[in-house]
Amino acid sequence: MSEKNELICKHDQYNPYVDIQKYIREGLLPEVTYEHVTLEDFESIIYAAPISTFIEGFLVVDFLLTNQRCLICTPDIQRAIQLSDVTLCKIVNDETIEFRTEQLKIQMSTSSYIVPYIYIFFHLIQEHMGKI
Repeated sequence: MSEKNELICKHDQYNPYVDIQKYIREGLLPEVTYEHVTLEDFESIIYAAPISTFIEGFLVVDFLLTNQRCLICTPDIQRAIQLSDVTLCKIVNDETIEFRTEQLKIQMSTSSYIVPYIYIFFHLIQEHMGKI
Protein backbone atom coordinates (compact mmCIF):
# COMPACT_ATOMS: atom_id res chain seq x y z
CA MET A 1 0.00 0.00 0.00
CA SER A 2 1.38 3.42 -0.91
CA GLU A 3 2.06 6.02 1.80
CA LYS A 4 -0.81 8.22 0.52
CA ASN A 5 -3.24 5.30 0.58
CA GLU A 6 -2.13 4.40 4.09
CA LEU A 7 -2.69 8.00 5.30
CA ILE A 8 -6.15 8.03 3.73
CA CYS A 9 -7.10 4.69 5.30
CA LYS A 10 -5.82 5.66 8.77
CA HIS A 11 -7.52 9.07 8.68
CA ASP A 12 -10.82 7.66 7.48
CA GLN A 13 -10.67 4.91 10.11
CA TYR A 14 -10.73 7.57 12.87
CA ASN A 15 -12.86 10.24 11.18
CA PRO A 16 -16.36 9.32 9.98
CA TYR A 17 -17.16 12.83 8.71
CA VAL A 18 -14.39 13.54 6.19
CA ASP A 19 -13.13 11.88 3.05
CA ILE A 20 -9.58 13.21 2.97
CA GLN A 21 -8.70 11.77 -0.48
CA LYS A 22 -9.23 15.03 -2.42
CA TYR A 23 -6.82 16.85 -0.13
CA ILE A 24 -4.09 14.21 -0.08
CA ARG A 25 -4.27 13.33 -3.78
CA GLU A 26 -5.16 16.67 -5.38
CA GLY A 27 -4.63 19.42 -2.79
CA LEU A 28 -8.35 20.25 -2.80
CA LEU A 29 -10.55 20.75 0.25
CA PRO A 30 -11.81 17.43 1.64
CA GLU A 31 -15.35 16.17 1.26
CA VAL A 32 -17.21 16.69 4.57
CA THR A 33 -20.50 15.05 5.54
CA TYR A 34 -21.94 16.50 8.74
CA GLU A 35 -25.63 17.17 9.21
CA HIS A 36 -26.02 18.07 12.89
CA VAL A 37 -25.31 21.81 12.74
CA THR A 38 -27.03 24.97 11.60
CA LEU A 39 -24.76 27.09 9.44
CA GLU A 40 -24.90 30.85 9.05
CA ASP A 41 -25.34 32.57 5.69
CA PHE A 42 -22.38 31.97 3.36
CA GLU A 43 -20.84 29.51 5.81
CA SER A 44 -19.49 26.13 4.76
CA ILE A 45 -17.82 23.30 6.65
CA ILE A 46 -14.14 22.92 5.82
CA TYR A 47 -13.32 20.08 8.24
CA ALA A 48 -15.07 18.05 10.95
CA ALA A 49 -13.75 15.49 13.42
CA PRO A 50 -14.66 13.64 16.61
CA ILE A 51 -12.71 14.98 19.60
CA SER A 52 -12.60 14.90 23.40
CA THR A 53 -12.49 18.10 25.43
CA PHE A 54 -13.52 19.66 28.75
CA ILE A 55 -16.59 21.88 28.48
CA GLU A 56 -18.81 21.69 31.51
CA GLY A 57 -17.11 18.35 32.24
CA PHE A 58 -15.30 15.87 30.01
CA LEU A 59 -17.11 15.38 26.73
CA VAL A 60 -16.67 13.43 23.56
CA VAL A 61 -17.89 15.89 20.97
CA ASP A 62 -17.52 16.91 17.35
CA PHE A 63 -15.27 19.71 16.21
CA LEU A 64 -16.18 21.62 13.08
CA LEU A 65 -14.11 24.17 11.26
CA THR A 66 -16.03 26.40 8.90
CA ASN A 67 -14.96 29.36 6.84
CA GLN A 68 -16.29 31.57 9.69
CA ARG A 69 -16.18 29.68 12.99
CA CYS A 70 -14.83 26.84 15.08
CA LEU A 71 -17.70 24.84 16.54
CA ILE A 72 -17.81 22.27 19.29
CA CYS A 73 -21.01 20.28 19.00
CA THR A 74 -22.94 17.65 20.90
CA PRO A 75 -26.62 16.84 20.46
CA ASP A 76 -27.34 19.31 23.30
CA ILE A 77 -24.54 21.90 23.10
CA GLN A 78 -23.15 24.00 20.29
CA ARG A 79 -20.33 26.35 21.26
CA ALA A 80 -19.03 28.65 18.54
CA ILE A 81 -15.87 30.71 18.34
CA GLN A 82 -15.49 33.21 15.53
CA LEU A 83 -12.28 32.57 13.59
CA SER A 84 -11.39 36.24 13.92
CA ASP A 85 -11.34 35.80 17.74
CA VAL A 86 -8.81 32.94 17.70
CA THR A 87 -5.39 34.22 18.77
CA LEU A 88 -3.57 30.88 18.79
CA CYS A 89 -3.90 27.43 17.27
CA LYS A 90 -1.11 25.04 18.13
CA ILE A 91 -0.36 21.35 18.24
CA VAL A 92 0.39 20.42 21.86
CA ASN A 93 1.35 16.81 21.12
CA ASP A 94 0.48 14.10 18.57
CA GLU A 95 -3.07 13.77 19.87
CA THR A 96 -3.85 17.25 21.26
CA ILE A 97 -4.49 20.61 19.64
CA GLU A 98 -5.17 23.91 21.43
CA PHE A 99 -7.19 26.96 20.45
CA ARG A 100 -7.07 30.24 22.36
CA THR A 101 -8.99 33.47 22.34
CA GLU A 102 -8.49 36.37 24.75
CA GLN A 103 -11.02 34.76 27.14
CA LEU A 104 -10.82 31.06 26.37
CA LYS A 105 -8.37 28.18 26.10
CA ILE A 106 -9.63 24.88 24.68
CA GLN A 107 -7.51 21.76 24.38
CA MET A 108 -8.93 18.99 22.25
CA SER A 109 -7.77 15.39 22.04
CA THR A 110 -8.25 13.16 19.03
CA SER A 111 -6.37 10.72 16.85
CA SER A 112 -2.84 11.57 15.77
CA TYR A 113 -4.15 11.07 12.22
CA ILE A 114 -6.62 13.95 12.68
CA VAL A 115 -4.69 16.61 14.67
CA PRO A 116 -2.47 17.74 11.75
CA TYR A 117 -5.48 18.31 9.50
CA ILE A 118 -7.27 20.49 12.05
CA TYR A 119 -4.09 22.56 12.31
CA ILE A 120 -3.47 22.74 8.54
CA PHE A 121 -7.04 23.67 7.61
CA PHE A 122 -7.32 26.26 10.39
CA HIS A 123 -4.17 27.99 9.19
CA LEU A 124 -5.22 27.80 5.54
CA ILE A 125 -8.49 29.54 6.40
CA GLN A 126 -6.70 32.16 8.52
CA GLU A 127 -4.30 32.80 5.65
CA HIS A 128 -7.21 33.19 3.26
CA MET A 129 -8.81 35.66 5.67
CA GLY A 130 -5.53 37.64 5.78
CA LYS A 131 -4.99 37.21 9.52
CA ILE A 132 -1.57 35.54 9.43
